[in-house]
Amino acid sequence: MVAHPKGNLLWDAGVVPDAAWTPTGGAVAHRLALLNGVARDLTLNKTLASQLAQAGYSAADVTFLALSHYHYDHTANANAFSSATWLVRQGERDAMLADPPPAATLPSTYAALRDSRTRIIDRDDYDVFGDGTVVIKLAPGHTRFHQLLYV
Repeated sequence: MVAHPKGNLLWDAGVVPDAAWTPTGGAVAHRLALLNGVARDLTLNKTLASQLAQAGYSAADVTFLALSHYHYDHTANANAFSSATWLVRQGERDAMLADPPPAATLPSTYAALRDSRTRIIDRDDYDVFGDGTVVIKLAPGHTRFHQLLYV
């Protein structure tokens, strides 16, 4: 979460949806099954919502959502932020919403973004708040439209 006087930006949305597991106050073993049949064994401690709450925020406080890329380990709770403005490159959005979806995705975790307010990033460097303090930069390689956050 990046808090700024002009809004709050959430960068990436976690690996496992908050609703897919129950916190116990300690480490929780979790097996995540991907659409391509691959599974990942993870250890979870806190939900994204509880981490935001600990910092004094809720999903409703998020003004902007940006994802480094569409892989499952960055999109898990994206649906919770569908009321925020989604900052995304057109090619990334097209890939995420394609049928069939790209490998290593869980489209159900970001399906609500299809109808969310969207701002298409159309240049290599996008200054989120217009003051140079938070810039989304194109960094292709991991995915074609992968991006990084400069704060």
